[in-house]
Amino acid sequence: MFGLTVGDALGAHVEFRPNSYLVAHPVKDLVGGGTWGLERGQFTDDTSMALCLANSLIACGDFIPYDQLVRYKWWFRQGYMSSTGHCFDIGAATRQSIQEFEERQRKFAHDHNIPLDEIDSLSDDELLQAFDVNCSKDNVAGNGALMRLAPVPLFFYRHPKVAVEYSGISGKITHGDVKAYDACRYYGALIVAALNGAKKSELTSKTFYDEHREWFDNQALHPEIMAIAGGSYQKPGGYKDGIRGKGYIVNALEAALWAFWSDGDSFEIGVLNAVNLGDDTDTTAAIYGQLAGVHYGYKKLPEKWLKYIYAKDFLRCVSSWIAHDGEQWSRNQGIPDSNELTNSSNFVLFNSNSDVSSFSTQHSYESFKPSVDPDMISSTILRKAIDPSGRIGHLYDACQDHILPSPHITLDIKEDYSNPFIKCIGFALMYLPAIVSVGLYFEQKRAFAMGIAVCGSGVVESILPDVTIEKSPVKSFLNQIIEQIDIKLLKNAAFTLFAISNFLTSLGFNAVYNYADDLANDSKVIKDQRTYIVMAIGLSNIFGRLIIGYLGDRKWVNRLFFFILTVIISGVATIMAPLCGSSVIPHIGYASFFGFFSGGYVTLTAIVLVDIVGINKLSDAFGVLLLFIGVATAIGTPVVGAMRDTFSHFARPFLWPYIICGGCTVLSGVILFAIPFLQRKKLNDNQIETDVDTIHFEKDLLSQEQQQKI
Repeated sequence: MFGLTVGDALGAHVEFRPNSYLVAHPVKDLVGGGTWGLERGQFTDDTSMALCLANSLIACGDFIPYDQLVRYKWWFRQGYMSSTGHCFDIGAATRQSIQEFEERQRKFAHDHNIPLDEIDSLSDDELLQAFDVNCSKDNVAGNGALMRLAPVPLFFYRHPKVAVEYSGISGKITHGDVKAYDACRYYGALIVAALNGAKKSELTSKTFYDEHREWFDNQALHPEIMAIAGGSYQKPGGYKDGIRGKGYIVNALEAALWAFWSDGDSFEIGVLNAVNLGDDTDTTAAIYGQLAGVHYGYKKLPEKWLKYIYAKDFLRCVSSWIAHDGEQWSRNQGIPDSNELTNSSNFVLFNSNSDVSSFSTQHSYESFKPSVDPDMISSTILRKAIDPSGRIGHLYDACQDHILPSPHITLDIKEDYSNPFIKCIGFALMYLPAIVSVGLYFEQKRAFAMGIAVCGSGVVESILPDVTIEKSPVKSFLNQIIEQIDIKLLKNAAFTLFAISNFLTSLGFNAVYNYADDLANDSKVIKDQRTYIVMAIGLSNIFGRLIIGYLGDRKWVNRLFFFILTVIISGVATIMAPLCGSSVIPHIGYASFFGFFSGGYVTLTAIVLVDIVGINKLSDAFGVLLLFIGVATAIGTPVVGAMRDTFSHFARPFLWPYIICGGCTVLSGVILFAIPFLQRKKLNDNQIETDVDTIHFEKDLLSQEQQQKI
């Protein structure tokens, strides 16, 4: 993925420049400006569409052409996965195919009585098979099919025959010429071979196709693609010998392979050669980068360019998702090799005359759930550009195609980037399932389901103490408030009180996590033992979420009062923390109490919120709630740190900061005792309004003479 993106960004500023211009002004470094006026490191349509494809594979856990087209449409219409927030540099063939897809969606929705705003979330097995995803005209052979290819072989490479076939189909749905289909199959096979350890001499061998015919199901390639497989690109003179970086897919494939063959085992040399061919510079380089990136590996890509790549942290996270989910897909097949897979009864092998929409495993249709909710479909802000710090929104969960709304969560990943998958997913396991999945789909045992859903962040806390919660800039969050938050909810007095309570809780809630090690250091706890304190918070947090979630579903439990209890105990544990002395045991004790009951607080927050505002307003209410939480977190944690520095000459520098934080947390629990009173008052007011409305309604039904008597 990074090879593709580096090539795309490197060639963006000279896209459409002829070779003659680049001979006089060769590209030597990653710069901005030029054709599209981009910042250095920003990418174009090549990477945007590759990200659309990658997110589809991740969200669906399989190859669903319909979903891929949906995401391409989002990019075209709303700037989904764009580095600028809008679609640009779209090819004519891709545009035509997406527009055709939209027209088919409208007709399909009408014919099958599906609301138009739900058609993007189509997941029914029979409906998916009925929808024709071959949206391209015949004889369309642009390079747009090849430029986005990498996620497919990366996901399915453990089953080469399947990976090669899916590679062809991924291009065919927007580029209908058999040359596009075969070019994608051949290049996909090369990437698969590279992922399986093939040497460069094997990848550039003129007999590669013959040696891997089984991967192609023994189907012959189009003669023009076969010529390339036979080594037509191996021309030392490059441009002088007829190599062209054009938009025609045959030229593009040949140019990318020429750059790979002639790069002298240097990614930098090869990608610059691809760009300096001229014409469709970014796409030629992006195609080169897919194979070269796999062959050379991330560590051999030029660091001087990688550090400028737009959204690099997000790209790293998506790459980890592809690797993880691809392995999961392979395991779920329950078979050792692709031969058995393609011969199984649940698999329909594709050929150039078959209907692509039926090409998938039965399992994939059964397991695929709509990856977007109706609010997401209509909200362009959620699918806007990746911000310069490498985030989409604030934290993007590609598995559910959902942007986590909390502004105060980021991942502080150390330089070695070890365990990238776990680090990317820890908090994703917490917020989306908690707010959407559990809230909407669990009527019974909702609290216990919530506890299970959110315990993932506890795993991260206990296993990876180096992953920390930090404050993100409030500015980016505030820019989204008007479009995403329904302030009218504050007219509900019980909800307003609950929001104020969460504000008070959040003033000091994160301080215990962030400063556990600093507190232990001030208390002179042995350095090697301090890690146990953070682990105690994480492990007890897991058990707290599960146990309190389970108890929260018992009929004899008042969930509001139970929630209040968890908040108050968390506050008391915070107050007691600075008094623990130099022994690690008391620190583990307070950490365990805090972790256990703060875990209950997290588990029950959305549950109590449903009890207050109802399930239909859960999403909007949580957005408002996060406003209060985000502002409090942005204020509270820095203030605690500043106060600690102010009291650094005291024997216990954290004493007063923690007393204030704990006191706010205790107060946040106490004030919630007023909620039942506020709810009863609202119920009585509503009853009075209902009675008045009933009187007026009954009066309207009376005759004029009867009304005069009244």
